[in-house]
Amino acid sequence: MPDLQDSILIVGAGTFGLSAAYHLSRAGYKSITILEKGTSVPSSLSAGNDVNKIVRAEYEDPFYTELALQAMSEWTDNELFAPHYHQTGYLLANSAAAPEKTKKTLAKSLESIRVHPAWAGRIDPIKTREDITKAAPALDGPMEGWEGYFNQFAGYAHAANALKAVSEYVKAQGVEVHTGEEVASLTYEGDKCIGARTTSGKDFTAATTILTVGASLGNVLPSVGRQVTAKAWSVLHIQLQSEEAARLKGIPVTYARDLGFFFEPEPGTGILKLSPSGGGYTNYSTTTGLSTPPEENNFVPEADVRRIRKLLQETLPSLADRPFIDQHICWCADTADSDYVIDAVPGKKGLYLATGDSGHGFKMLPVVGQWIKDLVEKGEQSIVRWKWKEGSDAGQNVSWRADSGHINFPGKTSATPGEEFEVRQTSTTEDYHPNPSKSIPLSPARQRLIDDIIALYSMEPTVERVKRYTADCVYDDQFVYANDRYKMAGQWFALPKLFNASVNEGYEIVKNDRDLIQFRNEQSWTFKLIPKTATINALVSLSLDPGTVDSDFIQVKYHKDQANDKDYSHEGVGFSFKKWQADNVIKVMDSKEVEAFAADKDASKNKVKKYGTGKTEGDAPIKDL
Repeated sequence: MPDLQDSILIVGAGTFGLSAAYHLSRAGYKSITILEKGTSVPSSLSAGNDVNKIVRAEYEDPFYTELALQAMSEWTDNELFAPHYHQTGYLLANSAAAPEKTKKTLAKSLESIRVHPAWAGRIDPIKTREDITKAAPALDGPMEGWEGYFNQFAGYAHAANALKAVSEYVKAQGVEVHTGEEVASLTYEGDKCIGARTTSGKDFTAATTILTVGASLGNVLPSVGRQVTAKAWSVLHIQLQSEEAARLKGIPVTYARDLGFFFEPEPGTGILKLSPSGGGYTNYSTTTGLSTPPEENNFVPEADVRRIRKLLQETLPSLADRPFIDQHICWCADTADSDYVIDAVPGKKGLYLATGDSGHGFKMLPVVGQWIKDLVEKGEQSIVRWKWKEGSDAGQNVSWRADSGHINFPGKTSATPGEEFEVRQTSTTEDYHPNPSKSIPLSPARQRLIDDIIALYSMEPTVERVKRYTADCVYDDQFVYANDRYKMAGQWFALPKLFNASVNEGYEIVKNDRDLIQFRNEQSWTFKLIPKTATINALVSLSLDPGTVDSDFIQVKYHKDQANDKDYSHEGVGFSFKKWQADNVIKVMDSKEVEAFAADKDASKNKVKKYGTGKTEGDAPIKDL
């Protein structure tokens, strides 16, 4: 345990860093210094520097439910935090068009609090439009088919004001805060971290160094690898007139899990904050392979704008066509399993890490610093789920957030590794015989996509059907690896030259996530040169393009066709043949339809990820979008 006089250096003045300073200073530590890259505290770079953040305690996981209840007790009773907490309630629902995954997640969230004594008499079911009117009379949109619940024991915090209050408190306790100081490198004596050097050339020494830098962690500690990913979500705002803001004063936090959420207008400004649902966006460095935020964040993807417009049409139709102000991307430190990482850095004495807020960290502002203090005093983490995770040890299938998964950041970024859209095999069987009676129903737009894909398999190619793929798409099966739409067109239009017939014997949709459709498919192929028909059962995975996933014409980014449970390694002679086949079939095609896609040649700049064994437990991370 460190001495109360020992120096402590905290890198990052966001949610985790300020909370750590708060609890350490309250415990009597006398020499605490915070370094902040931004020019003010709260920093414009902090995910917590926002108008408002949801404060709620329902989780599928009771571990976090109990921790969030501790935080909510501080939000309501602690005089430092209480002025910034607004218990407006929390209306959580799915729209009528919500996918099955979000429905299951909501049901699990409700189950986690339904019988908990903290919510006794505070949960109202939402089953009818009248239930919504009772909970939130100001919401005057149709909201037909919405189902969920209204949680009275929840609300939001004015995030920026709360951070500012904590910052002022710790400075009054003697904590030194240095703004405009970006850490260039950590400094060491042997295997002991003794502080940090900033880009201004200053050295800050300390007996204990705590990294709480959030999304930009990879720049400071590259060894963190991919256990922590910089992930971004869109944030948009609408400036309301005073009478509009007055009408919406006190509305609950309203969250349609498949569309997005919004808060009551900010008191005093009338600004309405909105954020779309989604798996978030990532940006990978071409040199390090690590995920770090880019320089430009003052825009949002068009797909997110459409989703928010839809949310407003459902809830507040008078605002659905209003212009947005302050549209930007908010970067968080995300982990694959959404567990925080609060641990000592392996092999580096005196160096600790507190990160991985994963979109649910700000509500813990009053208490997360206590966990960091406990770690520093004990020297090691006893909570297994918060330990440092090597490589792909982190879990991948998180259902807390609707549409969880890694999606290529669509802004001015570096190239994204190819595996970001590739679904790695997670099946333990090679029985892909479809049962159409069990097929998951699809929305009309998604059904039209599947109809076009089945038509392509059935040797009915058209230019419009091939346009179902993005220019930089990948088609990947046992025989072909075509990594642009020009090569893809060559494959589909070549089938009638190789086969007399191809008949679809049936398919079964087995997964319908926002960014992924998977189906078992049975196709019978009759060869031209030999009088033989072969029937192939396969698992087909369609990774959907984020930019068109909510449109009427959905496109495919990565099409994978697998006939057994061993995934493709993308190595060796077999892979070389697959690429050779795709590269050369196109050379012998004399087709004006194929040439319609000539401009797409070499559109894909993605790197091919090598997977060694090809098995799911191999040497590359498994993506389950």
